[in-house]
Amino acid sequence: MKKYLVSGLLVIIGILIAFPLFSISYYTMVRTSTPQFCASCHEIQFAYNTWKTSTHVNNAQGF
Repeated sequence: MKKYLVSGLLVIIGILIAFPLFSISYYTMVRTSTPQFCASCHEIQFAYNTWKTSTHVNNAQGF
């Protein structure tokens, strides 16, 4: 019985640790995968402006 209790407790602790980590990772991916975020670097501002005026801006895949 004690073996199952320890195993169950470890699973619950693992879930409590994993859920916030996955949530933070997902939030970070969503926030940093936008063209605006990529263009915030001054080195690619010209490329971003060129992309914004091209026909590729309306393509969901980006190419």
